Amino acid sequence: GAWDGDPDRHIISYQTAIAQTLLGHKLGEVISLNTDHDTTQFAIVSINPVPPDKTESTAAVRETPAIEVAISE
Repeated sequence: GAWDGDPDRHIISYQTAIAQTLLGHKLGEVISLNTDHDTTQFAIVSINPVPPDKTESTAAVRETPAIEVAISE
């Protein structure tokens, strides 16, 4: 939902500026995001579903966040 962001697990709400900018774009596209001081470009290099939550603690999930896995590949 709108308030399901969890920064400790690298999960952002779909209502954030970066999430809104990413919506509708595909793998390989480059998007621009206006920041406080400049415009920054981001390349979409990986799109992965978030694994379903289980009974794992936040600390256990933090060991393998999806965004770090996508960047390191």
